Amino acid sequence: MSVEDPRPIFGYASTDAPVEWYDATRRDLVVIALETTGRYTPPHRICEIGMVRMRQGRIIDEWVTLVNPDRPTGPEHVHHIMGRDVASAPRFADEAYEVLRRMAGATIVAHAAAFEEQFLAHEFAQAGITVPVFPALCTHELDRVLRPESRDHRLGAACAAWGGPLVDSHTALGDARATAWMLPQMLRRARERGCPPRSEVVPPNLPDFDLPPVVPTIRASYGLVGPGAAVADSAIAPAWYPDPRGGLHFRWWDGHAWSSEVASPRHRIVSADARP
Repeated sequence: MSVEDPRPIFGYASTDAPVEWYDATRRDLVVIALETTGRYTPPHRICEIGMVRMRQGRIIDEWVTLVNPDRPTGPEHVHHIMGRDVASAPRFADEAYEVLRRMAGATIVAHAAAFEEQFLAHEFAQAGITVPVFPALCTHELDRVLRPESRDHRLGAACAAWGGPLVDSHTALGDARATAWMLPQMLRRARERGCPPRSEVVPPNLPDFDLPPVVPTIRASYGLVGPGAAVADSAIAPAWYPDPRGGLHFRWWDGHAWSSEVASPRHRIVSADARP
C-alpha cells in the first residue's frame, strides 16, 4: 500500500440507495472530527482527534486527544493548537489502535467526511495498519439533500438550521459534538421522507468493545485540561461519571462543574450530602 495514495477506508451511505442495501444507521454511530496542520495530506497531518459514539440517538462515549504531527501545527489562528501544546502529545501511531477500537462495529459519521477520510487513511497507512472499509455517513451531503434550498452547508450553518449548538468551533471534540447533536434530527427527517441513508458496505468484521461511560472533557486554548474547565461541558447531562481525578469510584457532575460527592462503583455508596 502506498502511503502517498492509501486506499479508501469509508464506504459512503446514500439516501437513494436500493432498499436491500445495508441501513447505515442500524449500528452505533461514531462521529469523528479532526484538526489538522493544513487542508491536504501529504504533507499535512492530524493534530487533534475528537470522537463521539452514539447509540439510539444518545451519546454514550466521548474521547479526544491532541496528536504530535511532527511538523508545524499550521493555522493556529483557526484551531488555536500551538507547537508547544503537541510537543509531548502522542503521535498518531501511538493512538492508532485506540482510534480503531473506538471505530469498531460502527458507522462512521463526519461533516464533509472526505476530509476526515483522507487524513485517517493516510495516518493508518503511515502507521502500517490495514483497516477495513467502514460504512460512513457524510452529514454535509445529508444536509445538502435535506435542505436543497440552502447554499451554505458548512457545519455552523447546518447546526443553525437544525437547532443544534456549535460550541468551541474548530476544536475536534466541539465539532464532533455539534455534528452529533444535529444528527438525530437529520436522520429523523430522512426517515420521514422515506430515504434513510443506506450503504453497500458490509458492516466491518471487527469485535465490539465495551467502552467507558462518557466523561466530560474539553480542550482549552493550550492543551488538554480537566473536566469543568470550559462552557462546552455544560452540554453533558448531570450524572455520576468515573472520577477524572482517578480512583475506583464515581464523581457527581452537576452540568457545570464537578462536586465533592463521590460514589462507589459497586455499591453506589455516596457521601452524606450527595444528590440522589
